[in-house]
Amino acid sequence: MLFPVLLASASCGWFEKNEREGDPIVAEVNGKYLYQSDIAEMGAKGLTPADSAEVIKNFVDAWVKKQLILGKAEEYLSPEQLDIEKRVQDYRESLIIYHYENELIKQKMDTLVGDNEVIAYFEQYKENFLLTEDIAQFYYVKLPKDAPKLDDARRMFRSDKTEDKEMLKEHCMQYAADFYLQDSIWYELSGIYKQIPIDQLQLRTLSKNKLSGEVEDSLYIYLLKVNDFREQQQPAPLNYIKEDVAKIILNKRKMELINTTYENLYKDAVENGDFKQY
Repeated sequence: MLFPVLLASASCGWFEKNEREGDPIVAEVNGKYLYQSDIAEMGAKGLTPADSAEVIKNFVDAWVKKQLILGKAEEYLSPEQLDIEKRVQDYRESLIIYHYENELIKQKMDTLVGDNEVIAYFEQYKENFLLTEDIAQFYYVKLPKDAPKLDDARRMFRSDKTEDKEMLKEHCMQYAADFYLQDSIWYELSGIYKQIPIDQLQLRTLSKNKLSGEVEDSLYIYLLKVNDFREQQQPAPLNYIKEDVAKIILNKRKMELINTTYENLYKDAVENGDFKQY
């Protein structure tokens, strides 16, 4: 026995014989029993009798309080709320199916989406890809007003020469407070309007006329060239949502694979007589 001294001394009022022969009852609440063997499973080896008594008392008190709370909860909850076993079973089944579907996808689904497939899907469902905010492709350089060689920066910014673009990048690394020099990337303008003192009309004018522009505030000069501009509710450019389209295609593949697998499973079961309906 794990706690011989304590259990023997407490036997006068704590333990009673019950249907689990040789396993005395330690406590009872609302017809639920805590047994000596339940306490023995605590494994409190190496403790003094006094420490063991304290550990066991705390354990029993906690058990009693828990059963009292459960009893009160059962009085208040509806039969549907108390049907824990059904909910646990439903959750278990859902979890098993979820893991099965994941393994099915890993083993049998092609996860590569080609550019042609993306383009075809986009062209077919273009009306589903309307912009929710303004976006633009642009060059942008933010320079302190006291930065050196501002005129050189302006000249390099307006130039289309490869060497000037490389020199501008080096200049920005040294002196710019911020800059974007990739004209193939689309940027959401909700954040840009907060960084650059420019409005939608100015951006649209620069984009329409393919011009470089310059605005300023009290501390900075902003060099800007808009290569393309799209307003919200216009169709999104493909290179802006390409990853989203690929994800949609993959998700459709997943659903088709899962649905086809389940349909074939049902069809085979019918042919093989694997189930009966009454």
